[in-house]
Amino acid sequence: YKAQDCQKENTEMKLKMDVYESTVEGLRSEKKHLTLELKETKELLHVYETKTKTLMEDLQKTTGELQ
Repeated sequence: YKAQDCQKENTEMKLKMDVYESTVEGLRSEKKHLTLELKETKELLHVYETKTKTLMEDLQKTTGELQ
């Protein structure tokens, strides 16, 4: 019985390891996706800020010309 118990325990441990490895791989994939999304969001923020700055400068210039 002792050998069967050890074999059963080994099988259970292997299954747990498979689950943990799958979980870790899933988390790594999610992290990669979120990192890429964050990078894209930061790039879009930079474009937005640059465009907003340009538009504000144009508005101030136009407003100054009208006065």
